[in-house]
Parts: sequence; structure tokens; C-alpha cells
Amino acid sequence: MIEINLRQAFRDATSPPQGVALVEIPTNILYRGRLESDQRRGVKVYASGELRSGADPYSIDQALGILRAAERPLIAAGDGIFWSGAAAELREFVELTKIPVYARRSGQRAVAEDRPLAIRGPWKKSFTGRADAVLAIGFRFWSGEKFGEAPTWSASARYIQADPTPTRIGLHVPAEAALVGDAKLVLRQLSDAARSNDWNRPGQSDWLRQVAEVRVNFDRVIAEQEHEHHHDTPIHPARVARELCEAIDQDATIVIDSFTMSGWMSQWFNARFPGQILDAGPLAPVGHGVGMAIGAQLARPRKQVVLIIGDGGLGISGFDLETARRYGLPIVAVVWNNGSWGPSFDQMPFLKGRTDPFEILPNQRYDRMFEFMDCHGEHVERPEEFRPALERALRAGKTALVNVVGDRAVGHPSLGGNLLGSTRGLLS
Repeated sequence: MIEINLRQAFRDATSPPQGVALVEIPTNILYRGRLESDQRRGVKVYASGELRSGADPYSIDQALGILRAAERPLIAAGDGIFWSGAAAELREFVELTKIPVYARRSGQRAVAEDRPLAIRGPWKKSFTGRADAVLAIGFRFWSGEKFGEAPTWSASARYIQADPTPTRIGLHVPAEAALVGDAKLVLRQLSDAARSNDWNRPGQSDWLRQVAEVRVNFDRVIAEQEHEHHHDTPIHPARVARELCEAIDQDATIVIDSFTMSGWMSQWFNARFPGQILDAGPLAPVGHGVGMAIGAQLARPRKQVVLIIGDGGLGISGFDLETARRYGLPIVAVVWNNGSWGPSFDQMPFLKGRTDPFEILPNQRYDRMFEFMDCHGEHVERPEEFRPALERALRAGKTALVNVVGDRAVGHPSLGGNLLGSTRGLLS
């Protein structure tokens, strides 16, 4: 029965709603010898994409009617685009209708983030908060999306939700139109039906002009900020994010396991393909990064896998880097070592008196610890040391760790005086 159970577990994990599947094999069965002919092969194995269904044609027409009537329409695309392999279909529909798209999580970069119709996460709020119609496809309004609530999301917008799991539709936003179906098939249906319509809408040019204006202003602001802090000691996270994005290969996979650096990487990193950025999802856990990086490296051999991890996350699962080294996996872990596994009370004053401080013993030489395990180690204290250290780690050809002593006074960009995550002042 092992084979049939494994097949079913993989089917369950990759079928909507996708998620973890657990296979328990008792040891009395695992080590028991039997003839292979006695093994039940199990049910038919279907190729990817065979078990899909599209949406009700009436709902397709209803959705297009809502989008055509809108002056400020928006598409929100999420993990479902990645799981369905629907990037090409999303691009086709976006280009056909000229509707801006905000793609997030593993769906990020289904539409290239430097394209005129792409809205990036760090400056989404002026558009998600003012849209008058939203098509959410394979997209969850989880905690990072404020559960679809205002002012992050428009309270007056007409919402359309497309998802293969019916129970996700209408859970957080009042979906007027429900498209129950696979993202790839639903987008094909939408594009086929949309070709007979005129998509020159009132206010379209002004809506698209605002997207272009915010993009240019945001890029200018973060470049100016990085320039201002370029020589800061301890090193500023903006310099780490910028130089890392410049140094890695275009097809590298980025794994995020750092609260502080997640925000700065979001500002600087432009994803080039769906699934290029991996994190642990809406619950914002800590310590998942090394395991995810191992999985990514196995799935994408001979491609760079760079793990951005805090010293808190490293303290939970860091010793699995020994596993990576033992199996010859050339993961590069960039450790944001700020002697803390959480924000300071200056950054989140409401926590003061409610919890102990988040300190970790400072100045730990994590590079030396893993050098004893035959990993490549680098230690960075000054900003000019980071880029050469990173490049040596990327060339090392084995598991590597770059220990970056970061500025503890600088937290996530959405906290304190670091706020660049909103579009305040970017739209004139």
C-alpha cells in the first residue's frame, strides 16, 4: 500500500487547496519484506492539468461586465497562478484588457514587474485601496493583505473571485461574481469572451498614468534612500538588498526567512518568474528557511538558491545547513545578524511591558560555526565588505554562509521612520 498512499499524498498536496500532506509509514511496515508483485500500484496517475475544470459561462460574462463598467479596475493574482501554470494566460488577459495587475507570493512576476501594467507590492495601496472593481484570481486575502479590509483594499469596489476551492470565495470580501475553476482555464475563458468587447474604458489612460507615475517615484525614493545610507556602519539593510539583487543570477531562487529583510527585499527585488521568491506564507513563521532552500536546490539543480535569514531563524533551524553540506547543495545563506529575533520596543512600543525583549547574544560568529562543518564562511562588518563576500560565497560551489552584522536600529521598512511600504507622497 505504500505506493498508492504516496501517490495519493502527492495528489492531495498539489490539488486545490494546495498544502502539506503527511504520510505516516509505521516501522513494522517500512522494514517488512514482500514481493513487489504484491504491491498495489494504486489508482491511475494523471498528468498535470488533466484534473481541472473551468467556470460557469454565466459567471464569466458577469465578471467581464463588471470589469468593463469600471473606471479603475484591478487584477489581484496569487499562488493559484503558480500552481495552475497560468502565467501566460494571465499576461494575455492583462494585455487584452489593459487592466493593471498586482501579483503576489508565488504568483509574483506572472506579469513582469517592470511592465506598464504591473503593480508591485510595496506601492500597491494607492491602487488596491482605490480600485472600483477587483478580479482576485487564485488570490487569498490573508493577514498580509489585511484580510481585504479598508484602507488597504477598497470598501466600495465590486469584487470578482476566481478560485478552484469554492469555500475561499466570499470569505473575506463580498464577491459579487464567483468563478469556481482552475486559474488557467478561467483566464482562457475570460480572454476568449473578452475579445468581442471594446476595452477602451472611461478614465483608463489616467489610471494607467498613475501606475507609471508611482513606479517611477518609488524607484527614485528607494534609490535616494539607499544612497543616503550606502556607507552606514553597521550596514543598512537597503544596501544589502540592493547589492544582493545586483549580484545574483537572474534565474536564482530567493528564500525569505527574515522579518526585517523581507521588507527591504520586497522593495528591491523584481521577480523574473513565478515561484522565484519563496517564504512560509501568511502566518509569518520563523525558522523555515533552510528546509525550503534545500527543497528549492533539489528542485532547481545547478541554479543559485540564496536564503535570506535572520539570526532568529538561524537559531531555530540553522544546523540543517549541515544537511545541505552533507548532500553537496550549494545554498548560500545570507544572515542578517542584528542580535535580535524580533522588532525593538522603539519600533513596536505597544509590545513594551507585554513581552521580554527580543535580544540574542550579540556579535555571534555564525560563519565560524559552519566553517567547522566544511561550509564556506564569510563575515561582514563594514558595508564595502558585503558585495565581495557575497560573490565569493556564490562562487564557492558548496554550502556557504555570509554573516552580516546589521544595524539593529533599522527594522522592517513598515515600522517607525522606515516607512516606504505605502504610496504616501508617491502619487501627485
